Amino acid sequence: MFNTISWEQFLTTAGLLIGGYYLITTVLFYHREIFEWINNRNKPKTSLPETNPSLPNLMGKVQPEPVRPIRKQTVDADEMNFGPATQDEEVSQSPADTKLITGSVADLLQEIKTLAEMVVENNSPQEESIALFKSLLEHYPNVRDSPFREAVTIVIHTTCKDDCHFDIELNEVKQWWHNS
Repeated sequence: MFNTISWEQFLTTAGLLIGGYYLITTVLFYHREIFEWINNRNKPKTSLPETNPSLPNLMGKVQPEPVRPIRKQTVDADEMNFGPATQDEEVSQSPADTKLITGSVADLLQEIKTLAEMVVENNSPQEESIALFKSLLEHYPNVRDSPFREAVTIVIHTTCKDDCHFDIELNEVKQWWHNS
């Protein structure tokens, strides 16, 4: 059967079928736009209406931005004070240290969540679970000395009370840092 059809006949037939398919679908889906385009093509083009200068300008006129004077006063970095410098003020940490501590806090919070899930899943006793939490805190000494310590303590306390259903006080959780 395929020996009687030449490549030329096959490609011509395929091309006519594909072209007919696209012609029919285009006319079916876009017939309104096609008729609108044909009707607008025969009409003469109209020019845009001229603006009437007697009408008020609703948006206002464009005005140039006023020129601001350039400040010529300079100050040395040593002379700049942003707040009172006292002895009680904590030493500020570099951005790299802050990023490191923030990453450690995120890791610690994730491990607290995982540990709490394991405690609940295995029905671990309170004493054993407390030992596990203390062991976890030993792996994060940089968080112990950071400003995030209080927030992590509250998270541990809340997790122990809500998820693990332990009757534990916040002060007890705070002491876990000292023991680690």
